[in-house]
Amino acid sequence: MNYVNWGLLYDFTIRDIKSKYRKSHLGMLWAVFTPLLTWGVYSLVFTSILGLHKLPGVNTDASSYIFSLFAGLSVFFFFSEVLSASPSYISSRPSFVKKVVFPINILIISKVLASAFGFLINIILLCAFIFVFSKEFPLSSLLFPVIMIPILLFIIGMAYILASLGVFIPDISQFTNPLSRMLFYATPIVYPLSILPEPYQTLIWLNPMTSMVEPLRSILINSTGPEWNQLGLFMLAAVIVGLVGFFVFNRVKRGFADVL
Repeated sequence: MNYVNWGLLYDFTIRDIKSKYRKSHLGMLWAVFTPLLTWGVYSLVFTSILGLHKLPGVNTDASSYIFSLFAGLSVFFFFSEVLSASPSYISSRPSFVKKVVFPINILIISKVLASAFGFLINIILLCAFIFVFSKEFPLSSLLFPVIMIPILLFIIGMAYILASLGVFIPDISQFTNPLSRMLFYATPIVYPLSILPEPYQTLIWLNPMTSMVEPLRSILINSTGPEWNQLGLFMLAAVIVGLVGFFVFNRVKRGFADVL
């Protein structure tokens, strides 16, 4: 990607971020208020009403459970936003597809980065609350970029594949929304991984979101390093998905203009 394309990527990413809040009175402040409101609702439901933090096998204080919950929700909202929207990343912008000189891969990467912006806001808010409550900043959180690299690789690769399929199979967008809801319950977000029987833990690790949530909790909530073996396997899977997505996209993009 040359200098001109990097400039385009930056411009499109900023435009995609601003487009989320363009017609609202509070504008970009919603990037802060939305996660706080969501955090408050989920915290009320799962602690004060359902009391999940008191379940056998969980047995933790409410604040630790809420921080752990918010870490999982931050990853889930990032992943599910891209999963649900990526089938329309290309099909919703036919005018760019028909411009031969335009690098249309920017349409995908900029959307993912715009979603990643919201994810980073959530993580910053989470770190701020952890610091306020614990009066210390865990040094393990400095490993966040290491965790973020495979997450971005995997999600960009997934977006490439779904955006390519979405051009030729519009119905795929009807499948991604229920899949996102299924993944919510198949990921240790409202419950810890340790509460599951051993065979189910192995099965849950096959869910890529588990490999995103658990390392993030380790470095931010537990103040420990991630499970390096699991992180290494996820990095390998992320590289494979990223390469496959890039290959599929470049293989089929010549047919986009004919369909759109």
